[in-house]
Amino acid sequence: METLSAVEGFWDNATALTASADHAAYMIHVILVALMMTVLAPMFYFLYKYSAKRHPKEKAENITHNISLELAWTIIPTMLMMVIFYYGYIVIKDNRTMPTDAKHIKVIGKMWSWAYEYPNGKKTDKLYVPQNENIILDMTAPKGDVIHAFWIPAFRQKEDVVPGRMTQLWFNATRLGEYDVECTEYCGDRHSYMLSKVVVLPKDEYYAWINSNSAYPGGPDTSSEPMGKTLLTNNGCISCHSMGDETLVGPGFKGIVGRMVKTANGEMTSDRAYLKDAILDPDKDIVDGFSAGMMPTSAGVLSEEEVNQIIDYLSTNK
Repeated sequence: METLSAVEGFWDNATALTASADHAAYMIHVILVALMMTVLAPMFYFLYKYSAKRHPKEKAENITHNISLELAWTIIPTMLMMVIFYYGYIVIKDNRTMPTDAKHIKVIGKMWSWAYEYPNGKKTDKLYVPQNENIILDMTAPKGDVIHAFWIPAFRQKEDVVPGRMTQLWFNATRLGEYDVECTEYCGDRHSYMLSKVVVLPKDEYYAWINSNSAYPGGPDTSSEPMGKTLLTNNGCISCHSMGDETLVGPGFKGIVGRMVKTANGEMTSDRAYLKDAILDPDKDIVDGFSAGMMPTSAGVLSEEEVNQIIDYLSTNK
């Protein structure tokens, strides 16, 4: 699988809409530079021609108006702005008209990770898509989280991800490879670490994976890996928690089950009940040194069985 650099991925036509977006951007920049020069060029010309040395006060004349000039500086910029509107409208229309034959993939953005869920229930922390097929992303964030913005620079695509609402973005990736995903809406302490990838696969490779038990293309069968570990990875938990002792945004997972913790509600044991509350209602018992609102709830994102699988896995991480 080809991994593209940021420059390669940005300038190449990675999707069917990239060329039209670039063309509109080039045209708009050319027009804006032309409009800028209609102001700057006369300004420097007048500074030269009408300097005190070359044009003393006694030569000054009172000019009331010039119909031709006034019509020109009104009509020409208006026409150029309509050209900008036209190119912008065409690109926006293409981007916002969702194809009817597209495959839908759910995107969940939360502090501070991206998670993807496919129609068959499979979940990943990278977005895997087939080449040359229309893809619609149905995007949301958990209630109680903050606004994020899903941005794929190489695809020229960005859309806000709003808690409790569903927004959409579509594309048709024409070139194989990996492309960066970033959050462009400041969303808290680890905003700059809210990164992911879009991985464009050949169709046969994609469908072989989506119909397999592998967690990711080319990976081992998930039956050989604890489901709790897969859930922690696919739901972005390890972007804020280390599997060791290191404290990132939240405490490390090593030995987290069964230890004593000091909370705002007193000292308690991090048993199964406590950890279940920490996952589904993270502001209930705040550990000393941390503050409310740092961790979004996983209620409605993880099922009770999945929560238990995560706790089972954490119990083995001594």
